[in-house]
Amino acid sequence: MFNNKSGHLTLIIGPMYSGKSTRLINYARKFKIINKKFLIFKHNIDNRYDTDFICSHNLDKEPCICIDDINKILDHEDYNKTDIIIIEEAQFFPKLVETIKKMIDIDNKTLIISGLNGDSNREQFGDINNLIPYCDNIEYCTSLCKICSNGTPAIFSKKITINNTNQILVGSYDDYIAVCRYHYNN
Repeated sequence: MFNNKSGHLTLIIGPMYSGKSTRLINYARKFKIINKKFLIFKHNIDNRYDTDFICSHNLDKEPCICIDDINKILDHEDYNKTDIIIIEEAQFFPKLVETIKKMIDIDNKTLIISGLNGDSNREQFGDINNLIPYCDNIEYCTSLCKICSNGTPAIFSKKITINNTNQILVGSYDDYIAVCRYHYNN
């Protein structure tokens, strides 16, 4: 993962409640153990649990920097002093690919990025899936189907807030459930 001659991109994707934030938190804690400098960013639209932390749904958390534009990472005062950049909920950032390509191909940064594999209509959500051709590693996370409740893998986020048709609804248990293919379609 760490190579001074080139960057690295790990992409963590999956539906809601699949452990993506937990994986980012675990990476951050491992980097702390070996004294690696890193920065964590998330979009400021994600204020579900805390504005200054990335948080898992069970409220495990690590401090982060909230931004509204992916290019603000490049302007951060510690950007040139760190080798590792962690980005949560990357689907919220427009123009993601060009900035990420610069970070890994020109600036030789190690990036660990998480985001949804699709929206609640199983449509492309932002540019996150466009990062796949640039990845060194992809971690695909699954959840467990809330309706089956028997351990069936859930691969989709299903919106249960029926009065909201917007693609972006930053929510949690009252707005979404993770479901298998059968329960997504039925």
